[in-house]
Amino acid sequence: MNLQLRSQRLRSRRWLPLTAIAISAAVFSAACGSTAADDKTDTPTTNSSVTVTHARGEVTVPATPSRVVVLGSGDAQMASALGATVVAAVANPSSADKNWPGTQPPLNSDVMTLDSVKPNVETIAAARPDIILATTAQQSYVDLYDQLTNIAPTIIYPTAAFADSGEDLLRLIGKVLGKEDQANTLISAANKEVIDFATSNPSLKNSTYAFGQYAGGTLYLLAAKENPSTRFLTSLGLQLSPEVAQLAAGGTANGFVTLTPELFSSLGTADHILVSTPGDPEGTQFRAVPLVSELGDNLHVISTDLAGALLTANPSSVNYLIDQLQPALA
Repeated sequence: MNLQLRSQRLRSRRWLPLTAIAISAAVFSAACGSTAADDKTDTPTTNSSVTVTHARGEVTVPATPSRVVVLGSGDAQMASALGATVVAAVANPSSADKNWPGTQPPLNSDVMTLDSVKPNVETIAAARPDIILATTAQQSYVDLYDQLTNIAPTIIYPTAAFADSGEDLLRLIGKVLGKEDQANTLISAANKEVIDFATSNPSLKNSTYAFGQYAGGTLYLLAAKENPSTRFLTSLGLQLSPEVAQLAAGGTANGFVTLTPELFSSLGTADHILVSTPGDPEGTQFRAVPLVSELGDNLHVISTDLAGALLTANPSSVNYLIDQLQPALA
C-alpha cells in the first residue's frame, strides 16, 4: 500500500499529554526530594568553570551551580537523580504532587512553580538560578533561549529536540552540575537493569513495535530511529517496525509522523503496538476505528504517564519505564 503521509509539524500543545505528562503522575513514592528555594544555599562552590556545546553554541558555567531551574520533564528526572538543588521546575498538571513520573526522589511541590508549556521569564528570574536546564523543554521555552541566557547559563539539547540519547543528556547535565561521576553511576545502573530485563524476556529480541499517540482522529506515530524512545525500546531487544520506519522517508517532526485513519494499516506489522489516548484512558474511540479493531492483543493502550516518560527516556527513569512497560511486553 502506497502510504501518502501527511507530515505536519507537531504543535507543543498537541503533544502536551506526552511531554507534560498528563503524562504524569504514576510516580514512585520515595524519600523527600529537593527542598524549597528558601532552604538552599545561594553560593556556588568554587570549582573551575565548565564549557559545553549544545545546539545553540558554547555555554560556560562559571562554577558548580547551587541553584538549578529545570524546564523539561526529563530535566527534572535527571537533575533530581543527580541530587541537584532544584529551586524552580515545570510542574506536572496531572499529578497531585506536581512531579513527573520517574522523578526519583520526587521534588518538593513548592518548587514546581512553572507551567510546562507557557514560559514565565519573570518567575524564572525570581528563582535566581545559577543554571537553567532545558534539554527536554517544550519548544516554547527553547524559543526564549536568548532571554533565558540573560538570566543564567542555559543548557538545551546537543543536536535537536527529542533526538539525543538519554545517556548523552545525562552526561551533559552531569558535566555542567559537576556531577559526572554520579551521572556515570546512574548510566551503569540503568544499563544493568536493561540487560537484566532483556535477559529475563528473551522473546522480545527482534520483535517489532510501534509507539505513538491518538488524539482528535489523528495518530502521531514515532517513525525516526534517532530519539530517546526508540533507543530505549531497542535496548530492550525490540525493533521499530520496518513499515513504520519507512514512513520517516516522508519527513518527521520531532521524530513523529501524522497518520489519518485510512493509513492505520501500518500498525498491523508490529508485534507490540503502544498507543496513548489522552482523554480516553481505555482507548475506546481508537479501538473503534476499523483498521484498529483488527489489531487484537498486539494493541496496548498505555497511559499518557508512560508515553510521556518514553518520550524523554533517560537512565534516571529506566526503573519506572521497565516497571510500567512489563505488563504490555510480557
